Amino acid sequence: MIRAPWMAVASLVILASLSAPARAGLLSTYATCDGSDNITVQWSFYEDPQNPVGHPEWVGYDVLRRSLDPCEPWTRVTATPYLRTPGISESFTYVEAAPAAQTAYEYQVILVDAGRNPLLFPITECDCWNGSFAWVSCPLFSAPLTQGTLTDGGWALYVNPCPGSCYSACYLEGPLAPSLEQELRSYLGTGTVLRFYGTLACGGVEGCGLRLNHFDVAPCGSVVPATRSTWGQIKVLYR
Repeated sequence: MIRAPWMAVASLVILASLSAPARAGLLSTYATCDGSDNITVQWSFYEDPQNPVGHPEWVGYDVLRRSLDPCEPWTRVTATPYLRTPGISESFTYVEAAPAAQTAYEYQVILVDAGRNPLLFPITECDCWNGSFAWVSCPLFSAPLTQGTLTDGGWALYVNPCPGSCYSACYLEGPLAPSLEQELRSYLGTGTVLRFYGTLACGGVEGCGLRLNHFDVAPCGSVVPATRSTWGQIKVLYR
């Protein structure tokens, strides 16, 4: 099941309004693929009218993209920045044809100044980092969004990504079907590497969560098809 982006945004807005101390802004990003193999990246910025972000040097948004396998450098895909309107909540959409089929892509929405230099603000002013990332493949679920070994985090199963890869650490969102959870738990402690397909999002206090569609078994670095089985440090390179 694919989470509706605006439902996710609404939930984040509610959480932002209930948090203490209040944060001035909140960024949420979502990506999907349609039936024509077009990728749509949507992002929303929530501005607290009682506690505006300010920062007049922040003039707009740029979108970056990289493939996960092979792991490529970040590339700026927007020809010009999407202009910000200070002091309001707003939403934007970027659409492009998928560069390649059956390939997972990671997108990031960055805040930029007039020279298109990236800006980072304290989280107390703008929670604009955790929710700036989105992942997708075309067709949907045709490529893994992360790959690695499983560990038991107590409250959820946790994916430790392949070393040296672009894949993200994440937990598997629940509840999982009992038979699926039992199958996944059979890999705990075995060192078996799994590829996970689904929808991946970051922004909660728990880190990044993956809503699983299916998984398969394949070693790290594998680019050949495999048979379907039924917050670490993020370094961003701008160019």
